[in-house]
Amino acid sequence: MSAREKATYKGALAAAMDSGAYIKFVEIHTEMKSEMEAHKQCMFIYWHRFFLVVFENMLRGQGPKFACVTVPYFNWMAASNKALTGECRTLGECSPILRELGGYAGNSQKTVTINGAQVAGNCVTTAPLNHFCQSSSSKGSACARCLPRGNWGSAKVPASVSYASVIGQVFRNEHRQSISNRRARMPRRYPLNSR
Repeated sequence: MSAREKATYKGALAAAMDSGAYIKFVEIHTEMKSEMEAHKQCMFIYWHRFFLVVFENMLRGQGPKFACVTVPYFNWMAASNKALTGECRTLGECSPILRELGGYAGNSQKTVTINGAQVAGNCVTTAPLNHFCQSSSSKGSACARCLPRGNWGSAKVPASVSYASVIGQVFRNEHRQSISNRRARMPRRYPLNSR
């Protein structure tokens, strides 16, 4: 992405956080019935594909200047390959997108309750995270205005996202329930509070 595209994307995220639309997606994704549909059965890929399309449309709806925004792709396998070849050592070093979307260095340790779950870590206030509100019922000064993140500067890139691991996960000749169960155990939330 160009610098302008990155700025537009971060602006759309900030606008979505300010409007309350962003946290609704967090709440939908972590709500128990959605969690079951998204992670506990064979529709994982399709559910998340649809979720991202709707999320992208929500961002585009934040104003005319965001009409063409697209959600960037996080290439986990590229980060894994960099780590395997010794180009970098940690999740933070191997994944520029994580640094560009607010990073992981915060001014203070904080625990924030996000949709009923306690999330602790470095409370990152770099834009757009300085617009973050932890629940749709919180408004104004009740909003955290930061997002707790773990120390990606010391966290290793998970082995489960290496090229060989992903190929093995996709092309194993298994029953779909086995695939779904294994996929549900993968590190989908790893970057948020990794230590």
